[in-house]
Amino acid sequence: ARGEENGITQADNAENGTAQEDSAENGTAQAGSEEGVNGSTQADSAESESTGEQWTFTMSPETAAINRKYVTKASDVTVTVGNARPFELESIRLYRNTQEVPLTENIHYSLKNGDSSQKTEDSAQKTEDSAQTPETEKKNSVLTVMLPAENFAQDGVYRLVFNCRDVDGHEFSSGDQVEHTLNFGVDSTPPTAEIRDLAENTVYHETVKNIAVSADDNLKLMSLQIFLDGQPAPTAAWDKEALEEMKKQGKLCAVQVVGDREKKTHTFRLVAQDEAGNVTEKQIGTFYVRTPFWRYLLWPGILAAVTGAATGIIFVLKRHRR
Repeated sequence: ARGEENGITQADNAENGTAQEDSAENGTAQAGSEEGVNGSTQADSAESESTGEQWTFTMSPETAAINRKYVTKASDVTVTVGNARPFELESIRLYRNTQEVPLTENIHYSLKNGDSSQKTEDSAQKTEDSAQTPETEKKNSVLTVMLPAENFAQDGVYRLVFNCRDVDGHEFSSGDQVEHTLNFGVDSTPPTAEIRDLAENTVYHETVKNIAVSADDNLKLMSLQIFLDGQPAPTAAWDKEALEEMKKQGKLCAVQVVGDREKKTHTFRLVAQDEAGNVTEKQIGTFYVRTPFWRYLLWPGILAAVTGAATGIIFVLKRHRR
């Protein structure tokens, strides 16, 4: 979570980690698509414009459930790529934020042939005949790729890109189209939040007390709420769009507490939540806002009484001098 520059005010804050996939500075982990982590949930198939060849790109239910979402913990990622023609997987690229993460087969991921045109021979025969086996018989028409959740242990926005080539040289990349991009954010860190210029058990002699707050998140802040005096409903609230707009304007979210002439006790609670569901709360248990004494004199009853008393004193002083 970041600091105050992210500007959170009655109009809104913005999160630094807005998570749009193309900006590394935002910490938001963007690895390529302008739609960020939010978008369509599952890619099914794509047709090569140049050849008309049909490729299929299917996610497991668990993978589709986290795609284009923010989660506190990722699950294993499983994707199946298929084609009417035999093909081979040329590369798998994993990005965290904008940095590529090195992957090694059988350590970071595993492959499973689904419908393979490769002949089923015993290993000795395979070794003996490998030199004579046609290349088309070594390629797959269906291939399943599995990456364990350990690859996504660190907070960040992840993007996976699969590159394949069929026997005729036609290529497929899951990163070419937004609907075929596997993209999600992992965020186990709660937002940061701060209540400005407000302290416990303090009396503020002001006609109106302005209380500003700030909040931020390492990826994407979703909402900010302020609750005054123990009320169940928020006194003020900002959603992610409002927070982003507030950040652009460089403003802080704020509420006002009107001073009183009684000894009214106030409480203040701030709740910030990020897109992954992490919540941070800050509260001030007791504070007071008192109208300054000189303001009391402007109240009609008090002003009349003071004016009358002053007139009486002047009258007495004049008579005494005579």
